[in-house]
Amino acid sequence: MNFVAQENDGIDSMTSAQIMEEGKRVIQGFLKNHTCYDLIPRSGKVIVFDVDIPVKLAFYALVEHGVASAPLLDPATNKFVGMFTATDFIEIIRYFYKRGSFTDALTDYSVHAWRSMQQDKKSNQVVPGMISLPTTGTLYDACLKLRMYRIHRVPIMHPHQNSVLGIASHLDVLKYLVARFQEQRRLFDQCIFDLKIGRFQNVITATNETPLIDVLDALAENRISSVPILDSKDGTLVDIYCSNYVTYLGKDSLLNYLKRPVGKILEEARATKDFGDLQPVHTCNKMGSLHTIFQTFAIAKSHRLVCIDKNNRCDGIVTLSDLLNYFL
Repeated sequence: MNFVAQENDGIDSMTSAQIMEEGKRVIQGFLKNHTCYDLIPRSGKVIVFDVDIPVKLAFYALVEHGVASAPLLDPATNKFVGMFTATDFIEIIRYFYKRGSFTDALTDYSVHAWRSMQQDKKSNQVVPGMISLPTTGTLYDACLKLRMYRIHRVPIMHPHQNSVLGIASHLDVLKYLVARFQEQRRLFDQCIFDLKIGRFQNVITATNETPLIDVLDALAENRISSVPILDSKDGTLVDIYCSNYVTYLGKDSLLNYLKRPVGKILEEARATKDFGDLQPVHTCNKMGSLHTIFQTFAIAKSHRLVCIDKNNRCDGIVTLSDLLNYFL
């Protein structure tokens, strides 16, 4: 992402508000001039689930292939009906945990059966089916869809065949933007706190002593994808629990596991690599510039940054959706 200042670039004659609006305009222009086809890797795979797949098998497959979601195909209609994600699994855990039958649910229920239960509860709501985009859809369209439906991934469909060619996420858009966008003017020097990018009040956190089930409740009830984990004694940041970690519960589905302290679970997971190589906690300063945040996200390849103060205490959290939504 090229932000090299040039002499006589006109920035000195612009007000702060004009610079901010110009920055939004050029990013929007870039997103509108590139399509979802640009995000599809030259070689890759998309995991597709039959809706009748058992819940436990679905999550073994997600873990085995190292993906966070999969499109769902109904063989009866040969139509894609939605996505199965970590959010679904969190809802499944919470629903059956309260009824004391979590282990049985993983084995006895199919994804289709679970979706039918959820749709019965929401029978008065319109179900849109699978939210998707064609390859000709712009990156701007993709960001709008992600924001509109408050989702983290959207499938990219073949224009003439009933097939999914790829999955677009905020991170995919950001990586493409950083790799291809060039701007010679310094339009992104404002700090993210002043631009109101991120959440800096009432941040949802937990301590390392918080039971895992309470962390999952916090994720679901607040519709967030991660919870910073703080030391129960001094309040400093020690880790982060992300929603996609929940897929590994399919390997250890005992009710007692959900009652264990989240800090202990993460500590063991990092030591044994049961969750694979967990990302470290990526941090930033809320007074960092927009340019710096772009670069930090690109290097970290993470969906969120935890803002910390000089004492390593949580000062806020910035997600990729916060960053990209700012430009919409």
